[in-house]
Amino acid sequence: MNTTKTKTMVKPCVKCGAQDRNKRGQCKPCRKAMAAAWYLANKERAKSKATSAAWRKNNPEKAKAKDAAYRKANLYRRNTHEAKRRAAKLNAVPTWGNNWLDKIKIQELFLIAKIRSKVEGIQYQVDHAVPLQSDLVCGLHCFNNLQILPASENISKGNRTWPDMP
Repeated sequence: MNTTKTKTMVKPCVKCGAQDRNKRGQCKPCRKAMAAAWYLANKERAKSKATSAAWRKNNPEKAKAKDAAYRKANLYRRNTHEAKRRAAKLNAVPTWGNNWLDKIKIQELFLIAKIRSKVEGIQYQVDHAVPLQSDLVCGLHCFNNLQILPASENISKGNRTWPDMP
């Protein structure tokens, strides 16, 4: 029996050949250079993104109306996203976490989030601590994986962070 460890081959950067690369096949210096070149070629577009973010912050009602109109005009996109999320959620429900007691606990979490939102005046959401869908990890839809967070924190967290993250 051979006890020597074999190293897995890492594909080199597509531009410079360095061994440390990201999913797109580029190392950090090449990615930075590409981003800088894009910025120089698209200064107006980059500035308009910053302007758009500032406008949204200063005009939340108009931004909300604009978003609602977009969702209405592109309902198929929203339906596709929701269908994917429902499927992931169904696949993420463990058999041991699908009993009546866990369902009641989950319903209580949503009720607590709703009450906290009304009492404190801050929007709260029920969040999966370990995300259902991520490139690195997929959590379960069960009571032990749920937490109540302010909506702003939940949105900024996305599926990029979770407890005990490496």
